[in-house]
Amino acid sequence: MERQVQKALTENGIATETFDSSSLFDIASIAKDDGSPYKVFAAYRRKLQSLGNPILPLKSPNGILPPDIWPTSLTLEDLEFCKEKQALPLFSAKWEPGEKGALQTLTKFLDDGLEFYSYQRDRPDLSGTSLLSPHLNFGGKQYADVMEKFFRSMTAQRDSEKFLTELVWREFAKYALYHFPDTATEPMRREFIRFPWGSDLTDLQAWQCGRTGYPFVDAGMRQLLSVGWIHNRVRMVVASFLIKDLMLPWQEGSRWFWEKLVDADLASNTMGGNG
Repeated sequence: MERQVQKALTENGIATETFDSSSLFDIASIAKDDGSPYKVFAAYRRKLQSLGNPILPLKSPNGILPPDIWPTSLTLEDLEFCKEKQALPLFSAKWEPGEKGALQTLTKFLDDGLEFYSYQRDRPDLSGTSLLSPHLNFGGKQYADVMEKFFRSMTAQRDSEKFLTELVWREFAKYALYHFPDTATEPMRREFIRFPWGSDLTDLQAWQCGRTGYPFVDAGMRQLLSVGWIHNRVRMVVASFLIKDLMLPWQEGSRWFWEKLVDADLASNTMGGNG
């Protein structure tokens, strides 16, 4: 859609520029010395470290000239996006979208969570993660503001470094999908193209609904249905269970995560299920 808008504007003599609002660095310009893309995380991270801190956002302009005639548009109510919003009270209570919600979540994490992040982040029974993923996922000004505040408050503590490493993993997932777009639907390892996956819909539905009979897996999948989020370690477990125990294709898991996760991200989803 972005390309279509840019094409239409250009055809009408309107200069346009596009910016990636959901990444810290320009993923299209990062490459090895021979010009090929990185495939190993450690090498990619070293490259980013050599670039220094990412460019932080500019200050907001004092004003923007409006168009002479405002275009008409449908309202959110007309689009009927929120028909089911009352069906998930836990979901609505957990997340506040937008810049305000993003900065509130970051402030709470910096004040109460960052200090313990490096050893609490792997504990699903603790509130040891930032819960910033939905805000980072949607990019835009809230992403830039969150990153600016984090970098300005960052210390030399290992917890800050560990959290920064997780942000770089997020960048690497986007980078990998940009350079290897086929991995969204095809296996990274070509020997798995003809793998004899199962196709039992009963097993798939049991996994989706959290009724496999394995308490840890089921708890994670039911949490996904109620609040649209699962702890990262639990995501790994439920994805591994689908693939290695139920022998169902990873694409089924990716599709379900894409439908249900409030922080659904094609790049991270692909790296998590197809890695």
